[in-house]
Amino acid sequence: MKKILLLTTLSLLTACHNVPAWKYSMFERPVGNKNYPPEYIQGWKDGCQSGAEASANHLYRFRYKFQQDWKMLDNRLYVNGWENAYNQCRKYVLQHNLKKIKRS
Repeated sequence: MKKILLLTTLSLLTACHNVPAWKYSMFERPVGNKNYPPEYIQGWKDGCQSGAEASANHLYRFRYKFQQDWKMLDNRLYVNGWENAYNQCRKYVLQHNLKKIKRS
């Protein structure tokens, strides 16, 4: 029984080792030195979380969740940031997963 528990624990730990090398900075703001308004940045953060969740496997869905501030949906800056980040992060995570499948 102890051996089975030990093997299960070790296999779970090694599975966690293969965390994708996603650009974690992309979850905070768009790439580049451009100054963005706070509403756009907040939309970006929420949209990137949502996009990552949309394309992530079941393991990463524990980390990333759909986020959208419904109070900000009338703010065009927030909505633009959310949509841009959603599309970029969703595609980035999807490409990562497809590369991983091809290597298997």
